[in-house]
Amino acid sequence: MGFPITPNGQTTPSEFTTWNFKIHGSWEPAWGLRLTPIFRMQQGYPYGRVFAATLNYGAQNFQAEPITSHRLQTVKQLDFRAEKKIKLTSSGRAKLGVIFDVFNVLNANPELNIRAGTGTLTISESGSVIPTYNTPITILPPRIARISARLEW
Repeated sequence: MGFPITPNGQTTPSEFTTWNFKIHGSWEPAWGLRLTPIFRMQQGYPYGRVFAATLNYGAQNFQAEPITSHRLQTVKQLDFRAEKKIKLTSSGRAKLGVIFDVFNVLNANPELNIRAGTGTLTISESGSVIPTYNTPITILPPRIARISARLEW
């Protein structure tokens, strides 16, 4: 148990839960080909509004709402892998695997992290001043494709 920052502050730690789910499998139709879809879901993290106050020893963040007041949206992501193995020797000991991956197939773009602080933010490119609360810090990266190879001997 910790001590509160202010006389009216919370003395118990915040409690919350999150869940995640992942399912994947592989299918080998023939011709040395392997197809693997991967589906992931993760519950968004909870957050509550905070504000910063400048005190005689520096700035301190204070909770304006409990941390469980809001929650980011659930992240759903589908990835896909296709792999083709090619025998390099007659014995089949040496193989070259050519791999094609696509990440975030459905091109989802949920926010992964946001600013929970009350205040303003100046956009450097335009000079615009916007409120900081609920502005995204990180979003899920866009659809990405990758080609790679694996040598087995």
